Amino acid sequence: MNTQPLILDIEHIQRRTHAVQLDIARYGVTLRLADFATLLMLFVFLVGFYVADPFHIASFIAQRFGANGTVELAVYALLLLMAGLMAVTIARLKRAHYEHKAKYRFSGSVWKVGIVIMAFTVFAEIYNATGNQQHSQFAKAENSKAFTALTSQKLGIGSSTAADNAQMVHLQGELAKHREYLATCKKTCYAQRVRIAELTAEIHAMEAGKVQANVQAQQANATAANALATQLRQLKEDYLHPMVKAFVALGIPASIAMQLIAGLVAIAFERMHLSASENLRDCYSLLDGLEQHLLNKRKEYASFTGTDYQPADSATTSTATLTDTPQPASAELAPAVAAAPVFKWQQPPPSHFPGFVDTNQRTPPACSTRTTEALHERVLRERVATPATAYTHATEAKAGEEVDCPQCGTRFRKVNKWHTFCKTACKDAWHNAQHPERAGYLKARKRKP
Repeated sequence: MNTQPLILDIEHIQRRTHAVQLDIARYGVTLRLADFATLLMLFVFLVGFYVADPFHIASFIAQRFGANGTVELAVYALLLLMAGLMAVTIARLKRAHYEHKAKYRFSGSVWKVGIVIMAFTVFAEIYNATGNQQHSQFAKAENSKAFTALTSQKLGIGSSTAADNAQMVHLQGELAKHREYLATCKKTCYAQRVRIAELTAEIHAMEAGKVQANVQAQQANATAANALATQLRQLKEDYLHPMVKAFVALGIPASIAMQLIAGLVAIAFERMHLSASENLRDCYSLLDGLEQHLLNKRKEYASFTGTDYQPADSATTSTATLTDTPQPASAELAPAVAAAPVFKWQQPPPSHFPGFVDTNQRTPPACSTRTTEALHERVLRERVATPATAYTHATEAKAGEEVDCPQCGTRFRKVNKWHTFCKTACKDAWHNAQHPERAGYLKARKRKP
């Protein structure tokens, strides 16, 4: 039996299997890159959450670790090690979850673990993004000339001057002097009492005015401080990202806008990460189907030939199909070709008498020629594979490829992927042969009035 169709099917399946394996390797690299990005993101988040803000750490290192450099360095190293281990563990758990989902589909516990891991990573990304945006905004605002000009303003408004204090001291001295006069007076006691009352009233008036001035100064300082704080806050808002400003214009606070934007970016990253896992799952599923199909084809090949398929069988079969005689391995092994005779005496003598007619060399009559041509045509159109193999090949072929009709063997070109038979009659005959009850149903349907 001719096994060439089976060999072609096996080679086709092997090529598709190799292509799917390349896709699996490519998606594996994508998952490893996403795993590394997740690891860095989680490390930054855990460092900022458990140790300190990354920019604070940079400033701390630039200051040579402060006064207690050795102790602080040891504490920082311990906390950084803890954050690094946690980041690696969570990133590896996430990678293992995606690989498990791709290979073994979902289960209840896998769903729960996946939701927890993805929620945690999304929260970490939002935390990092909002913190970095706030630091960038404040850094730009504080390094501006307007911020320097505002912070250099003095808000202290004095409530009392040196002259006021000197006058108060003078009045108190006069009051003390007249009280001494009153203690020793004999004829001027009344005048001293009047002067003491005047000085006391004047001192009380100055003290009341001083208190009122202090209150007014405090109110003025508070108003100036509020105005300065408002200007500084407005200056920082001016350095917001344009996307955040767009949300603020819609009535959404800047902090909530930052969280919404960071959440959108984090969810998009996680969805793309998840899509790589889903593509890997489809590749694994396709690879399983191809391997099972290849196994069935090799079993069919072994049932026909009695041996397992080897890649060398394809080249052997192709060579045997092209020629029936073995070719010499080199020019030295090829038989020598006799040179054509130049003279008549060099020609071999005739083996038959003059007038002999060799019946084996006669041209057959026209009827025999037509019979031979018809037989030759019938041999060329004879089926070279089993109907099941032809049906499988016609089903798996793509649109535009030429295949053999599984019913009659006619060669035709597929219009679309469902085009399996050359005509409808062959399709009906094939399915009727596969399912006899279908033919009975069609006959009964035709007999109905």
